[in-house]
Amino acid sequence: MILDNKDQILYNGIKAGGKDTFQVLFEEYYLRLVIFAQKYLIDLDLSREIVQGFFVNLYEQRETITIQTSLKSYFYQSIRNRCLNVIKQENVRLAHHGKIRKILIDSENDWQDTMIESELANQIRQIVTNLPRKCRQVFKMSRQEGLSNKEISEKLNLSVRTVETHISNALKVLREKLEDYI
Repeated sequence: MILDNKDQILYNGIKAGGKDTFQVLFEEYYLRLVIFAQKYLIDLDLSREIVQGFFVNLYEQRETITIQTSLKSYFYQSIRNRCLNVIKQENVRLAHHGKIRKILIDSENDWQDTMIESELANQIRQIVTNLPRKCRQVFKMSRQEGLSNKEISEKLNLSVRTVETHISNALKVLREKLEDYI
């Protein structure tokens, strides 16, 4: 598409770096472009920043810029693209923050779970330590060493039934003392 006469004059003024041309363009398009950007971004300050950045970039790139559509179309398309880039960056940032938040929450939960497990293990150790000697010995052989009731009865010269009773009594005491954890 070929530029109309007015756009061609303004385009030539842009290429030449004419400050009057930029003043005219800024005054004519700034407010409209801000309102346009705000429809995408909602944030008025961010919309202003986008439009101001566009005009700064237009001035800085004036010698190499090629506009083949109307200036109005070029301006609006440029602002639209900048807004979409901001939205895309924000979505990436939010997704990244969401992942970090999840990792932090998971690590917090892991830390809390580890702390609870540690406290529970400590409570169990204290309770087992306070069991009567023979009961404690049978319970440790069963739970810590992984011996069967028959193996324990043979090693300690006890009946299987006595071993079962000691384990049952130890478990009963643990259940009572750990009621808050269960």
